[in-house]
Amino acid sequence: MRLYPVIKSLHPRFAFRIARGTKTQVDNVFVTLEQDGIVGYGEAAPNHYYGERADDAWEALMGVVDFIKRLKLQNHLDLSNLWQELGEHIPYSCTARCALDLALWDLAGKLQGLTVSEMLWNRRPKPVVTALTLGLSSKNEIKAKLEELRGASIVKIKLGATPDWDFLEAIHSEFPGDIWVDANASWRGRRPSSILSSLALRGVSLLEQPLPPADDTSMGKWIKPRPPSPILIADESLTSLDSLAALPGRFHGINIKLVKCGGLTPALEIHRAARSLGLKIMVGCMLESSLGIAAGAALAQEADFVDLDGSWLLRDDPFEGLKRDGSRLTPSPGPGFGVSPLASYLRI
Repeated sequence: MRLYPVIKSLHPRFAFRIARGTKTQVDNVFVTLEQDGIVGYGEAAPNHYYGERADDAWEALMGVVDFIKRLKLQNHLDLSNLWQELGEHIPYSCTARCALDLALWDLAGKLQGLTVSEMLWNRRPKPVVTALTLGLSSKNEIKAKLEELRGASIVKIKLGATPDWDFLEAIHSEFPGDIWVDANASWRGRRPSSILSSLALRGVSLLEQPLPPADDTSMGKWIKPRPPSPILIADESLTSLDSLAALPGRFHGINIKLVKCGGLTPALEIHRAARSLGLKIMVGCMLESSLGIAAGAALAQEADFVDLDGSWLLRDDPFEGLKRDGSRLTPSPGPGFGVSPLASYLRI
């Protein structure tokens, strides 16, 4: 196999604001793998919250070019052992491992003439219903952002350390679908009873990561046995299979993002373990092209909640093949992830 990593800049349609800061550009790592004239593609969006950088991931990938040259992929059954080997060569960069792992899945699917969904679940992919995310917003942005939600059935609202209840109320009064809230671990010191009541009053059915991971032991106070309290989902508190065991009793479910755990291969392992623990599963994303979203959609074939809107948030999505109609996301029936780059975008 031949490996070609590259860093490409992507841009949100609007400045994307969350509790930790604002993004007007992301630098994502893309991988092209070629074997016998067949090409597989992978992507990962470095998460600065975990100390990941695109430059570091690119260097890590360049360091395994010779190792990859010696490999010959037969089918997807090779991928679990191969991911373990790659972990020895790329011990620190989840971004690099994720981009390479996704390219291997895409390549394996194309070599076998199968979709990744067929390799994971033994069935063709079906449409999934995803949330569409609104970042932190000012009052004068509300009208324009509500227009964006036409045809959506789920909206996820980002709220900061001081929740903007007026913004949430405006969404609640105008948006007819389900409302989720993501605090991005910013609500340290908040009284759970007051917050949960305020959320329930405004129709919120799901709450993601209210406290920093260091405060996970306090999450037991947030879990309520009866509605209308929202379902609690761990995001920043879940980074790997090792972090999963502490989450039951603190959260109702987890948000699996491929880049956090290093790819689709470990994400599938976390998915299976979470199910055995009785946890609900959300599949989420970063600001990613349709390539990264298509990979998430394969895992989301067996998820309770889907938050795969990263490409919807972009104005310059470089991949095509994934269809979206409001909240309805339809994977391509083509082999692998079923998406392809725009002409010459990742030319090798």
